[in-house]
Amino acid sequence: MNTSKQQEKRSTLRGFTLIEMVIVLAIIAILLTVFVPAITGYMTRSRLNAANSNAKVLFNSAQTICQEFEFTDRSAAESALYGANSTGRLIIYSPEFSSAMTVTPFNADFGTDTTQPGARLNQDTSSSFRGRLGRLFLENNEICWLLVIQDYQVRAAFCATTASTDYIGAYPTKFVEREGLGEDETLGSISDTTVATNLTALESYISSAWNTTFSFT
Repeated sequence: MNTSKQQEKRSTLRGFTLIEMVIVLAIIAILLTVFVPAITGYMTRSRLNAANSNAKVLFNSAQTICQEFEFTDRSAAESALYGANSTGRLIIYSPEFSSAMTVTPFNADFGTDTTQPGARLNQDTSSSFRGRLGRLFLENNEICWLLVIQDYQVRAAFCATTASTDYIGAYPTKFVEREGLGEDETLGSISDTTVATNLTALESYISSAWNTTFSFT
């Protein structure tokens, strides 16, 4: 009796047919084509939004420091930013997970010669540029960033998680759903002032953001 019931029950059970499996796989494929690009776009926007947010904080922090330096430099023989020169342009670059900065087109490593532009920026003191930036922008040692400063004004700020990523945040003009300044450009390559195309991209960006003509020459 029990054996016949079990056999009858097994006879009523069946698996998916080939057609049903094909239909299920087709539905899954359609869903993937819809959701994968949406998820990818969301991740891209999220990365850019985070980078843009960091760039804004960096911009405001650096501008606060520049204004403080400008005020104290009025009565000083040598500028904290520009040494013996009262004005100038500085490109300050810092790689990720580093407390060192490079200043171009002027090298910041001048030893005791503090008359040179950018000579004091890397001084390990609480009153130096880096010391003040560390208090205002806590992520400054964790991410890669680049600043363009002219006449005590921050012209542009750029941030990225690493020097090689395409997702570059910027301020005052944001990058929205766009990878970096241009195709195949990264903060690491842009910081190399020997590459004319990168400087041209920076000049174009700053000119557009500030509605003026900006040139490093």
